[in-house]
Parts: sequence; structure tokens; C-alpha cells
Amino acid sequence: MEQRIRWLYEELPKWVSEGILTPEAADRLRARYGEVAAPGLRWGRIIWLVLAAVLVAFGALLILSDQWYALAHSVRFNWVVALAVAAQLAVAAVLALEPKAIAWREAAGAFLGIAIPGALQLAGDIYQLSEWNQIAWAIWSLALLLPAVYIVRSTALASIYLILTGVFVISLGVTNAWLGAQQVWIWLALAAPYFYILYRGGFRELSLLIFSWIYALTIFYAALVALADVAVVSLALATIIAAFTFLVGAMVGKQTGWGMPFRILGGGALAVCVLLATQRSLWVDISEAVPQVLPIVVLVLLLFATGVLCWRLMLRREYMLVTVAAVPLCVTLATFIAALGYGYTFLAIVFMIYYLGGVAALLVNGLRRSSLWRTDGALFLLALFIVVRLGDESFTLLQRGTAFIVMGVLILAGHLAMATWQRKQREHTNQRVRRARRQEAARRNTPAQDHSAASARPPRMHGSMTPPAANEQAATKERTSRADLPPRRPPQMPSLPPRPTWHSDKQEEDK
Repeated sequence: MEQRIRWLYEELPKWVSEGILTPEAADRLRARYGEVAAPGLRWGRIIWLVLAAVLVAFGALLILSDQWYALAHSVRFNWVVALAVAAQLAVAAVLALEPKAIAWREAAGAFLGIAIPGALQLAGDIYQLSEWNQIAWAIWSLALLLPAVYIVRSTALASIYLILTGVFVISLGVTNAWLGAQQVWIWLALAAPYFYILYRGGFRELSLLIFSWIYALTIFYAALVALADVAVVSLALATIIAAFTFLVGAMVGKQTGWGMPFRILGGGALAVCVLLATQRSLWVDISEAVPQVLPIVVLVLLLFATGVLCWRLMLRREYMLVTVAAVPLCVTLATFIAALGYGYTFLAIVFMIYYLGGVAALLVNGLRRSSLWRTDGALFLLALFIVVRLGDESFTLLQRGTAFIVMGVLILAGHLAMATWQRKQREHTNQRVRRARRQEAARRNTPAQDHSAASARPPRMHGSMTPPAANEQAATKERTSRADLPPRRPPQMPSLPPRPTWHSDKQEEDK
């Protein structure tokens, strides 16, 4: 709510200047919604219940691990089954008794999300299944938790599911799985419909925001690990994933909070990909790598989807987003040229110019809009570029140190200037709110005083308390005022049209 009030206060001067609202109406709105306050966390109970469920689940697993080898095989299996059944009974009880209690549903989902993988891990240890402990327990955990995510509808459980996908991609036996590490994209795609469930279920903004952050982080973590073995097209695939992530957050609009993680992480990853493309050594490594068929086929399919997206954005006249969607196409073309063994230095220079142009555009946009995060982001990207470029041994330590100090001072000065400007704007807004409240209070008191003065009547005097002269003067004044009035006219009936005279056919013949 505080963000909406802050947005309203930013729009009021524009509406007044455009004539949509009067200054008095804007002041009444400021008096109605009050001063700008810092936003606070309102989901404290949910966080504490989820934390309690996580602690209970981990505590049970730690106790079993401590006494594990002192128990018989049958007793171990019984404890594993008991832990899994307890987690499922907890979820069933919450869904049956409190189906609308979000806090208890989140807590039960968190307990289930930790108990099931832990029980499967302990079950594999009972029978000394090395391959099971390496990869199979992660696959079965994902397979069992996926339907529970859509049944329980717990963001905590969905987040644990996403974390398990990250564990799967770095497991020791992931190379023995079907499709290897690339199987992680199937598990991530199966979790995507949960966004629609959260959106349809009342637009739980905090749940959407948390799930979006974890989902976006998991995508880039999986891309970092899974795309490491496809050296020829790894940069092109990473650029496509980054561009699509950014476009998802940009196309849903800034009004929806869950798109923010996709915009931030997608834009940051895209900048890193372009920054890597400025390195000549990367294009040399691509030319020396051995191409693989499956990654190239996937790249071609993603390029087709990127081309369709660019066409749709051009029809919508979203030209800024078209430039973002065109970056993967440029990187793929550069990858093809480098794979043929040409133009390493030329490609590095082209992407260097593109990177610096994007940083300059972001910096100018931030200064024009007085946006602190845009300005800081542009300066950070510029500093990152300098750090990467100064990694060249041709620069001395003195030159590197001087460049770092200058960039640090510039970032600090820009941040302080923007913070000072925002504080002044906030103080100015609060002053206008206080003035509007005082004017509104004065406006409410003035009609009340006028009404009380008009409704005041002198007390009626009976008997000898009223002098006859005063009564005679009042009667004379009343007769005079009545005489000045125009005489009352009697009401007149509206005039009707004359009654028509009807003639017979015989009379017409006689005439």
C-alpha cells in the first residue's frame, strides 16, 4: 500500500499541471492518505511458522543420523517410513482442517519438502546404494514433490523443489541420468505453471516475488553448470536464456512485482554475457572447441523462438525490447564467425562498443529520470568493464589503482547526490501533506461555525418580559416586508387547443 501511495504522490503534480485534478483535490488526496512511511513486512507469522517447520524437520533428520548406525536395518526402515508418513499426515491435516490458512499450509509444505528428500537419502544409505545416493534420490525427490507443489500450493514447498533442481544439476552421478545435466530444464519447465496458480489465487504478491527470485536464480545457476560442457554454443545459449528472462519480466509490466527478479537477473546476466564477448580469448577458445549436435539443435530452435519474439515486439512497436531480443542473434552470428576461425579481434571490438553504448544509455536515462538504481547500475557496469579490461598485464598497478579509486569516488558521489535529492523530495512531499491536512481541518471547521451562528435563535420572552414597543416594531417590520412582496397570482390552468368539429359525409355532400 505504501508503494501505491508513494506512486500517487509522484503523479499528483502531473495531474494538476494537466488539468485532470484541481490543487484543492490534490491536497485533499494528500490529507486522505497521509505521510509517506517506510514499507514493513506483514508476513511475520508465516515466516516464523515456516522456520519452525524447517527446524523440526532438520532436527528429526539430525537425531536419526546420530543414532543411525546403532539401529537395526528393520528399525531404520521403520523410522524412514514414519518420517515420510508424518510429513504426509501433517499436510493432509492442514488441507482438511484449515484449507484457507496460508501460514499453516506454508509450514506443512516446508516440513514435507525437507522430510521426503531426507527420508529417501536415509533409505538409500540403509542398503548401501551408491548410485542411489548420487543421483536417484534427487530424481525421486523431484518426482514426488512436484505433484505436492500443486496440491498443497505452498510457496515454501515450491522453493524447496527449485533448490533440489540445483542440487540435481551438481550431483556426482548426473552424467548417468537421461540427458545428463540438461534434464534440469525439464524439471524447471514443470514448475513454471505454479506462477499461474499464484496469480489466479488472489495475486499473492509476496509469494510471487519470493518464488520469482528463487526461480530466476535457479535458472541462471543451472545455466552456469549445465552449459559448461557445450563450449561452442555455451555463450549463445546463455545469452538467449538471459534475454528471455529479461523479456519475461519486462513484458509483464512494472506494475507486477513478480517480474522484477526476471528484469534484474536477466538484465544483469545479459550484461555479463556481452562483457564476456568483449574478450578476444573467448572467441579463440570457441574456434578450438569441438561442436556437438544436440546443443546446436537446441540453439537453432531457441533462435527461431527469438526471431518470432522480435517480430511480435516490432508489431507492438517495443523497439527498446527489440534491441534486447536482437542481442542473442548477434552473439550467435559472432559464434558462427569465430567457429570458422575469423575475426577474433574485430568481434571483441564490436561487442566492446555495444557494451559501452548500453552503459552510456542507462546512465543518461538514470540521470534524466533521477533514478538512483539506474545510475548506480550504469556506474557498476562501467566499473566491471574497467576491472575486466584492466586484467590485461599491459596496465601497471599504479594505473589500475588510480582507475579503481576514481570509479569508487564517482559511485560514492553519485549515490550521495541522489540520496540527498530523494530526501529533499520526501521532505517536500511531507510538508505538502501537513499543509493539506491543516487546510482540510480549517475547511471543516468553517462550515460548522457558520451553521452554529445561523442556527442560533434569541430566547422567546413571555409575559411582561417583552416590552410592547418591541413587539409593535417587529409586527410593523413584518407587515412592511410583506407589503414589498409582489401580489400572489392565482394559479392558471394551461390553455387547451380548440376542440375540432367533426362533419359527416352527408354534410360534406350538401356543402
